[in-house]
Amino acid sequence: MRRIRDKDQKLLADYDPFFAASRLEIVEISAEVVERATALRAGYGFKTPDAIHLASAIEAKAGIFLTGDGALARCTEVAVEVLENS
Repeated sequence: MRRIRDKDQKLLADYDPFFAASRLEIVEISAEVVERATALRAGYGFKTPDAIHLASAIEAKAGIFLTGDGALARCTEVAVEVLENS
């Protein structure tokens, strides 16, 4: 959100190839995702959006979950890789 608010167009443009990649899968928020997110929120205390993102990755059997939030690495149900700002 900060990048959008600050109008960092170069950085935002850097994301375009990532989101256009064929290996990226967009999944629907199914009842299973909601149930898993509820369990993650209760078990780890994650915020609802974070729990939904993690639950979506878990239900889609993602090989890795990329994030800038180190707190999400506590989730053991999916491999979480924390990206550092460069």
